Amino acid sequence: MLEVANIAEEGKTALEEKDYSKLAALMNRNFDLRRTGRRPVGSPLS
Repeated sequence: MLEVANIAEEGKTALEEKDYSKLAALMNRNFDLRRTGRRPVGSPLS
């Protein structure tokens, strides 16, 4: 969870600085983190 929070903070800064390349990389990293969780994004609930 700490890494997700750090990504959010960095994302906010990237938006404020209009650094869209960095923002895109952060979004990809966030997605990768969610995919490695207990239940990957898009998997059935049952």
